[in-house]
Amino acid sequence: MGKMVNHQSVPLLLTLDNFAIPPVDSRVFWTTKDACPYAEAYLTKTIGHKIIGNVYLKFHQPSRPTLIFTDKKELLNG
Repeated sequence: MGKMVNHQSVPLLLTLDNFAIPPVDSRVFWTTKDACPYAEAYLTKTIGHKIIGNVYLKFHQPSRPTLIFTDKKELLNG
């Protein structure tokens, strides 16, 4: 990822398809700064994803700024 953005700090937007739940190993990996040293935002489509996202933030505590949004307009307006 760093090469794609010339190793600059940039926001990262992740979206999940309906009924997709990231495995525990994946969630743990994404909390490390080595996985992605840049800020990230998640756009959730379902209340289930929002709940999982909040659990992720509370228990895994990512090492970079991480926000979860349910509204695309709110996300884009930051």
